[in-house]
Amino acid sequence: VGVVVNQIIAVCCLKEQGRKRDLGGVCGVVAGVVLIIFGVPETEKELTVQVMLSAEVFLAPRAYVYLSALVVVIAVLVIFVEPRYAERHILVWLTLCSVISSMTVVACRGFSSLVTQVACRPRTP
Repeated sequence: VGVVVNQIIAVCCLKEQGRKRDLGGVCGVVAGVVLIIFGVPETEKELTVQVMLSAEVFLAPRAYVYLSALVVVIAVLVIFVEPRYAERHILVWLTLCSVISSMTVVACRGFSSLVTQVACRPRTP
């Protein structure tokens, strides 16, 4: 939503010229959001503290593989790719931001579930 609104504000309010590549970028963002929404499986399982800290979610091997892959990709981008290509290609920075933000999205999802669980818990007098 933020990317689309920023593009609208830039063109309408700031009188920036709308380019084809900007429209393509916005379409790419919207397509990515749609793919993510349709790609997430429906689940009826409640994400509680016990479930998150179990071997099924947080301590699962796939969680370690995911975090290890993120660390490796970030290290490769920062150590090898960024010094050589970042000045000429913005895609290096976009990829780095995407990789880091994917970890942020997962963390925010877990945190919001925990806050919701604590806030909605019945209080004992």
